[in-house]
Amino acid sequence: MIAERFSNGVLLKNEEKQEILIKIMAVIKKELPPEAQTVEIIQCIFDDCKEWLINSKVEL
Repeated sequence: MIAERFSNGVLLKNEEKQEILIKIMAVIKKELPPEAQTVEIIQCIFDDCKEWLINSKVEL
């Protein structure tokens, strides 16, 4: 089992992380028009999400 342990003690298996990423990418593909489904645009979305999470200190 390959996994990553986070600073809060949570151990997340790579399979779990991959399943989540697949679901996120499916939503992006559904919501973005085809011409916007580029690495540059998707990277920008992920960067904005990371910044938003850090700045808002969201508890999910």
